[in-house]
Amino acid sequence: MRRVCFLMLFSFGMLLGSCSNPTTSENEETLKEEKESNYSTLKTEVMRIHDAVMPETSTIIAYTKTIRESMDTLSEEAKNRSKALIKDLKQADKAMMEWMRQYDDPESLGLSLDSATKYLQEQKIKIEKVDSLMRTSLKNAKAYIETID
Repeated sequence: MRRVCFLMLFSFGMLLGSCSNPTTSENEETLKEEKESNYSTLKTEVMRIHDAVMPETSTIIAYTKTIRESMDTLSEEAKNRSKALIKDLKQADKAMMEWMRQYDDPESLGLSLDSATKYLQEQKIKIEKVDSLMRTSLKNAKAYIETID
């Protein structure tokens, strides 16, 4: 009878043990997968922002040319406004060029996953600033061009 009780207790203990929380290695694997997913999402977001705003450099060139060509017929006040808009457009273009020059694909840098994720977080902040600068300068230049046409 003792033997039967022992076997029942042993079996019950084994059953409870198999229903316990995942092992540490399973937790580590899940955490690693989450970090890799976060890294991949972040990299996609950084490149999406870049890819959306990069084509606007041609618009910057076009707006700069349009504003510059119209300056001959403008009043001194309008010329000063034109110069300020051209300066803003050039600054936005320069910011994009500088971001592209300093950006490296994190995989080519040999960083750990955590360091690469941190790098991408920093790059996302930088490219968001470039995006904002470009969109603001383009919006202002477009509005101005519409008034001089």
